[in-house]
Amino acid sequence: MRPRQFEAKSEAGRYVSALLVRRRQVEEMLKAEKSRLQTVHVDMRSSLERMIEMLKEEIKRLEGDLDRFMKEHEDWKEQEQILCSAKGVGRVTAATLLAELPELGNLDRKKIAALVGLAPMNSDSGKKRGIERQKVGGL
Repeated sequence: MRPRQFEAKSEAGRYVSALLVRRRQVEEMLKAEKSRLQTVHVDMRSSLERMIEMLKEEIKRLEGDLDRFMKEHEDWKEQEQILCSAKGVGRVTAATLLAELPELGNLDRKKIAALVGLAPMNSDSGKKRGIERQKVGGL
């Protein structure tokens, strides 16, 4: 058996991951503030609205940083364009895939599916093969 060699994230991959994690955190804060807007006392409403605007601006800034990174790194930009050509895949999803799967583009589709846990695997152990199911009650 030859285990797959571990491929560590590049510095660029770690940077993009950090940007995406921070964007996700700010989005969660934004969602929480919007929820609070429903129940807050009228006098506190303006405070929440200011915070919501600030969080929206921070998300835009982080997305701008991501856009600048992609423009400055031609290899990432090319791969992003390929991924975004698939229906339902946007900039953030493409950037996430590129940052979290440095193997993307180096492994075939079956190996990538197995790596991310999407490939069906047999549940074999020793002499046992697969999952045995017994019929109950004549079903």
